[in-house]
Amino acid sequence: MLVPYLRGRTRSDWRWAHTLALAYWTFQVALLTPPWFAFQGQREAVLHVVLVMLTGAATLNVLLWRNAARR
Repeated sequence: MLVPYLRGRTRSDWRWAHTLALAYWTFQVALLTPPWFAFQGQREAVLHVVLVMLTGAATLNVLLWRNAARR
């Protein structure tokens, strides 16, 4: 259903979408830590994994923007 809508987007649109999604999820985890992270006392482990994944996504985001700036 979404393919026709998403197909015509530019690389810049995708980079901005990635940046906004990353900001949204960072806000969600940092300020509004979801209660299901604490399932069976696993809050610290889950939070650690999520922060590592967000760090990886942020690194990818920086690389995407730097690569775009070089073009």
